[in-house]
Amino acid sequence: MDLASETPFPCAGDGPNFYIGRLGKGLSANMDYFNVNTAKAVGKAHTFAVWVLEGPGSRPSGDDPEYWGFLQGNTFMSAWSENQDLVGGQTLFADIEPGSGGWTLGNYDENTATLFGFLNVVTSGNSGNQTGGVYISQDYWNGYFGSNYVSQIPIVVWAAGSNCPDGCVAAADEFNASYANMVIGGYYVSIWQYYPTACGGNRDLDITPHAGYQTSKWEPLPAI
Repeated sequence: MDLASETPFPCAGDGPNFYIGRLGKGLSANMDYFNVNTAKAVGKAHTFAVWVLEGPGSRPSGDDPEYWGFLQGNTFMSAWSENQDLVGGQTLFADIEPGSGGWTLGNYDENTATLFGFLNVVTSGNSGNQTGGVYISQDYWNGYFGSNYVSQIPIVVWAAGSNCPDGCVAAADEFNASYANMVIGGYYVSIWQYYPTACGGNRDLDITPHAGYQTSKWEPLPAI
């Protein structure tokens, strides 16, 4: 996942304001999907990191789910610390989707334990000033964790993408109409991923009405 995030919109000729780049998956750190040029273009303070979090079905034999989340979070923290020359953003995201591996619908107890173990590390390690975030769709949150499950550790919600058929300039209206009041895990959506079909359709962009990228950290938006 290579996410160059733009606010306002590229159709208007504006470049990216922030960037969220992948630093690894499971217990393996790598920069294969991290766009160094975009990170440098937006600057260290506006560059954030995401980690593909593998579900409990991928854990080594004998590891409990929470410890599996902890191990991945610890690996993420090491990769984040080692790339501070590029990544200054203080919100650290987990990418949770079927392609992440190890996630089973309805396996609520083990799934929630894995997520908790991960978030506990990324929000308390290093300086402890970080906020944790989750990239996920509402449907997959409901399927993996339960529709009534509220994250035990506050999260910044980054809603998984959909097409924006009227083009890039319609993304703000679409966010306000469909995502601003969406609740995932007990928190309102802060960032929305979208595909601007009028601008080519094959780009993976994001929009946020919140100032997190300006201050190097999004804060969770509790709905309850």
